[in-house]
Amino acid sequence: MAQKELTKKSSTLIKVAKVSGAVGGVLGTVDNALQGINDFSEGNYVRGTINTTQSAAYAVGTALLFVPGGQAIGAAILLTATVSDWIQSAIEFW
Repeated sequence: MAQKELTKKSSTLIKVAKVSGAVGGVLGTVDNALQGINDFSEGNYVRGTINTTQSAAYAVGTALLFVPGGQAIGAAILLTATVSDWIQSAIEFW
């Protein structure tokens, strides 16, 4: 009985993690794409390239969350993109 309940709870947590990862991935994709477009229009091609690359990483990581066997790779890509975003923000505000 306890094993069945534990399995049900872990299944629910996995579903919640997928949804929250997907929402964060979509937001990261849109945010970085808009920043990249803005950077390119202002002539800042280096930042534009960085932001569009991060946007692509968020998109690929989010898509992999829903591919059987690709969840770990997707999560790693999303984590890497998020850390990259944080580093970029820290550098810009210092």
